[in-house]
Amino acid sequence: MYTTLNEGEIGLGLKFLTKLRNDNMNNSYFHEALVRVEKQILDKVAELHGVDDGGEGEYFLEGKMPKPLKVTETLIDNGLARSNDQKAETVSELKGRISRKDRRKLIKKLQKGEKDKKDSKEVASLDFAEADAPFKIGRKRKGEVDELEMMDYNMQESFLIQDCRLATLKSNTVDSASHYLRLLLVDTLDYFNDLSEDDRLLFEEAVDYYKQKEYNRCANKLEPIVTNYPGNFDAQLLLGDAFYRMGLDSPTYQRYTFITQEWPDRPEGYERLSKYHVSKGKFKDAAKSIIEAILVYPEVAYWRQLGLILSKSGRKFDPRWISREVYPIKTDKNYEEIMADEKWAWLEYQKAKAVLYSYTSENGLLRTNEISALPYIELYGWYTMLVRSEKPGEKINFAFARSMNKMGFIDCYTLISLFHHDVYDQFKDLVKNNPKKVREYFYVLMNWEREEFDQYRVGEEKEKVEEAKKKAESEKKNK
Repeated sequence: MYTTLNEGEIGLGLKFLTKLRNDNMNNSYFHEALVRVEKQILDKVAELHGVDDGGEGEYFLEGKMPKPLKVTETLIDNGLARSNDQKAETVSELKGRISRKDRRKLIKKLQKGEKDKKDSKEVASLDFAEADAPFKIGRKRKGEVDELEMMDYNMQESFLIQDCRLATLKSNTVDSASHYLRLLLVDTLDYFNDLSEDDRLLFEEAVDYYKQKEYNRCANKLEPIVTNYPGNFDAQLLLGDAFYRMGLDSPTYQRYTFITQEWPDRPEGYERLSKYHVSKGKFKDAAKSIIEAILVYPEVAYWRQLGLILSKSGRKFDPRWISREVYPIKTDKNYEEIMADEKWAWLEYQKAKAVLYSYTSENGLLRTNEISALPYIELYGWYTMLVRSEKPGEKINFAFARSMNKMGFIDCYTLISLFHHDVYDQFKDLVKNNPKKVREYFYVLMNWEREEFDQYRVGEEKEKVEEAKKKAESEKKNK
């Protein structure tokens, strides 16, 4: 695959990655590999056709600047695989999933490519600028069809969005997929084009200085930009990042705070404030800030950051995410992308759509009706599934959801902990209209192991608590 993509065989390379993803649907590694390659391809198509998609700058502003991907055994070292055992297992998967026929085809292309490179001149490359870039999308040689030239930006963007939606349906460790959905579908404003030609050059120089870790020079280039364009989010955030890297406490805190006040609907300011508080050992403030980021858009990475912050004080955190078998209910389609099996409780969830279809707007908010007083189709789907899938004598399913239903937090659980971009409008409405409740929900999540919540536990969780109490009482009597 590495050779295939390097030599411009984009379709074939994506075919291999898609097959690996499909054969390992619940493995986040393959989802992430596919969407990160697709994003690189999308950026190259945008570059070729003059489409402004925000490009590299958005990653830069996230403070991640992920390196391009290797798509062979070297891909295993990109951090998606968490351990040496997982890396070894993934190498075996890669070798085992590619057929002998396809491997022979790759070998022939490699041999042909090495021979041709000695004798012919290649057209201008779209490879990454970094000399050691591990993954490069190559261009075809003269006389051959260039797949990148033929690709339509909107179609490639649609493919990427669909694969990100599927990734976030199946895993809660797909940081890139979650991030791409926000950038492509929510935070799409292009602040770079608001700058004059001279100021664009200044901003690009600032970005280059930041990459080179020359943060003082970066800040100097940004100062006139934020003075002339105080409403330029990208410049303000980058300046805050430069201050943070320079160790300037007050300017860093003031800049990030300013960003949260001026752009409360962007999560980056809260995320950066959280990181700043962690660096100062203020873990309570850090947790509060990252929760605010989650309440703007629940990116996968933000949940992980909350868990890491709580671990600093010796606390464990479980966001109670579960993998879904079907996509959230959407009434802008007259079909289901994944149809639930008759044996699944999820079929009851999907049936709810038929009941309230005519009362549901495309964004999932329910209009006044005689069937249910619930405000969201997602909430009605879950409520219906919980009621109809509860059978006496059988193991209790969706135990935590049932606990949250008893406490009155089922809306928070389904739209926050189980967030999927398809329910974004419902999530946003919940947060806007219930500011106190959604923050109380995080108290429950972070303190669920406390005795005060024992009365709400159900199923195996309730049984474990009762057994632990009996054991404690027995030990107390024997002393």
